[in-house]
Amino acid sequence: MYGWMGKSLWVDLSKEKIVEKELDRKLVKKYIGGRGINSKLLFDHLDPGVGPLSPRNELIISSGPCNGTIVPGSTRFTITAKSPLSGFLGDSNSGGSFGVEMKYAGYDFIVIKGKAEKPSLLLINDDEVLLKNAEHLWGLKIGDTRRVIERELGDPDIKLISIGPAGENLVKFAAIIADIGRAHGRCGMGAVMGSKNLKAVGVRGSQGVKVSNPDLLKKTVEKMKRLYKDSEDWYENMRKYGPTRLPMSYNKWGSLPTRNYQTGTMDGTENISGEAFRNNYFVSERSCFSCPIGCQAYWVFEGGINNFTEGLENEDPTMYGSRLGVKNSNSILKMHELSNEYGLDIADTSGVISFLIECVEKGIVDESDIGLEDLTWGDFEKVLSLIKMIAEREGIGDILAEGQKKSAEFFGEESKKYTIQVKNLTLDASDPRAFKGWGLGYAVSSRGAEHCRTLFAEEREMGGLTEKDKADRIVFHENIRAVQNSLEICEFCSYLGKMMSPEILSDFYKSVTGFEINKTELEKIGERIVNVERAFNLREGLTKEDDTLPTRFLKEPMPSGNAKGQTVDLESMLNRYYNLRDWDENTGFPKAEKFEELGLEKMNSELEEVRRDRSR
Repeated sequence: MYGWMGKSLWVDLSKEKIVEKELDRKLVKKYIGGRGINSKLLFDHLDPGVGPLSPRNELIISSGPCNGTIVPGSTRFTITAKSPLSGFLGDSNSGGSFGVEMKYAGYDFIVIKGKAEKPSLLLINDDEVLLKNAEHLWGLKIGDTRRVIERELGDPDIKLISIGPAGENLVKFAAIIADIGRAHGRCGMGAVMGSKNLKAVGVRGSQGVKVSNPDLLKKTVEKMKRLYKDSEDWYENMRKYGPTRLPMSYNKWGSLPTRNYQTGTMDGTENISGEAFRNNYFVSERSCFSCPIGCQAYWVFEGGINNFTEGLENEDPTMYGSRLGVKNSNSILKMHELSNEYGLDIADTSGVISFLIECVEKGIVDESDIGLEDLTWGDFEKVLSLIKMIAEREGIGDILAEGQKKSAEFFGEESKKYTIQVKNLTLDASDPRAFKGWGLGYAVSSRGAEHCRTLFAEEREMGGLTEKDKADRIVFHENIRAVQNSLEICEFCSYLGKMMSPEILSDFYKSVTGFEINKTELEKIGERIVNVERAFNLREGLTKEDDTLPTRFLKEPMPSGNAKGQTVDLESMLNRYYNLRDWDENTGFPKAEKFEELGLEKMNSELEEVRRDRSR
């Protein structure tokens, strides 16, 4: 095969059984790879109602056909399972080197089920696959885990994904960390890995990836290079500052997540800007495989564990900065490093902590009940303490480790209106009162309140303070992002889809795989993936009422800034979205005709019983 390696690896930890299987050509033609294949496999293999931390849940690690080629940014890989945080579809995506190395070892995806009797390490070296005892690694943080494995194997270049204490302790938003700090943060994939007693997966490979049409591939890459040159300001800003360039813009637009999204602006934002990080802590640029930008730098700072980290994201200055009222970039670097070392999702960790601080501020939670005095906005030292307590499940951290919904149940009814989550996944970007398109995207995303399912090139494309035409744009971007996440191409390298258009994606797909396809057919694959994910969630109990936003955005007008006075009229956008998707407005189920159009008749039949049960 071209693009794909033609093999998958199936690991049953309970039985210590490892099997190779040939890749199904029909599967890859309909779902490509990465996110698409993972979502379809999860629907097909997981019985309804299986617990996310059950040995029967599957952890699926997948690359795409473009990984390991010269396609710009072809370094991403997706990890999927039923989420312990939401109970619905969970997946996370990161860059780094693991996904490419997995293909070089000969595998397009790995499916892991069961639970090892003792903590284990899965090692892959081309065709040699071993399960090894990892009891001596259990309890180690991410950096120590990596160093011990590299030393024991005598291989400093092995590519690893691993969990820290948060994953071992089944924190519901635990992350899986690739390389030094490339986090599969969202949806609690680290807890799923921990529930399987799997500490780490290491991979080495020596094979190459064959492409069908090298000439077309080179021409398409050259086209992308010209587009980068035409967008020189964006390119230089992204190379220098990466995603940390965004807080200043958010503040100007009035969309900066501030003090648990109470408002959209913060004084002192310049202290957590991209310039502040670059001018004070930058060491060197770092690129993922086949990346022309290099937005993920190395940083040094004071007062941390290693005083060194990589790969800051937009979530660092927003989630660990403005959302918590922190205005010091060194403090943010310390929180970033500590979260990565423990293996925690930055967004949901910030989410439960900012929720707690607001509950204290509003008098709902008494400080004496949580063991922390004078807990207030901007006190990063207490935030550091809470990060450790959550990862170790100590004291109030044991409650917060369950996520915002469970924490609100513990704190009482009055606290629920201060949870900032959808499907128990916290928001991780702009306040939707300032950008209504974000709001609809958060509400309907298959994995909860996150922005990557509907990333767009420019904020103004969403029209800012109006709900008009948002559903049309969201549907388009959801479909394209599904394709991109299945090809496993970085969204930053594509300028969030502005430069890497459906036409260019089609040319990359054709040149790599040899499968003829046009942009309309490619978008249809994206639509199929979105509907498979919807079907999985509906089967697991999702209702239309879950497609909503936190009360704050629907009821509380923005108090200040460019979006002052704004709320989100979600219902008008949601109805239009359902119509465009051909989903039933009353139930949120895709209509039978839509399943038939997408070749998902069997899936429709499986959902018929769910429909009937809910109509009784």
